[in-house]
Amino acid sequence: MSAEPRAVVVGGGIAGLAAAASLLRAGWHTRVIEQASSFSEVGAGLGVTANDQRALDAIGADGALEREGQRIRPAGTQFMDGSWLMKLPYHAAGTTRMYGMHRQRLHTALLDAAAEAELSTGMRVVRIDPGGTDQQAVVLVDTANGQQRVPADLVVGAGHCPRCRTGHRGIRDELGSACRVRCSASGSR
Repeated sequence: MSAEPRAVVVGGGIAGLAAAASLLRAGWHTRVIEQASSFSEVGAGLGVTANDQRALDAIGADGALEREGQRIRPAGTQFMDGSWLMKLPYHAAGTTRMYGMHRQRLHTALLDAAAEAELSTGMRVVRIDPGGTDQQAVVLVDTANGQQRVPADLVVGAGHCPRCRTGHRGIRDELGSACRVRCSASGSR
């Protein structure tokens, strides 16, 4: 690893920006590479649980819950037909902290938390060379001005991830068995 550890996060969605904010707090020089022309998030609302709140607090993005979120009082869990799997008594429902929040507002809060990272848009990852024991990984990206090589001590795939098996499009298994890429994607983007 270099004197100042360098991380490249591939993908500027919720997972990528959360990873970038975490790496910044840990002292890594961090670059986020996003294929789209701007940082944005699609989708509707999501539920932010107590564990999620602790994670947001750890990366400095917790204030968004109070500003942008809506406190939810969980009533229990229902099957798709509406029947109850588990129903919480009214007095017990207040013991679980949960917020509802629009995905775009959470994304904006994470973008603010990762603001010190080098944020790059309009760049498509073509290939990742994982390097070796004594070599940095290299992320090869297509830009408007041609290809660029981005060195990294750590590459985090978040979004259209090259290694996970959840149906993401994008670069595929060119990384080899010695790959140091870590996947933080959670399904689809």
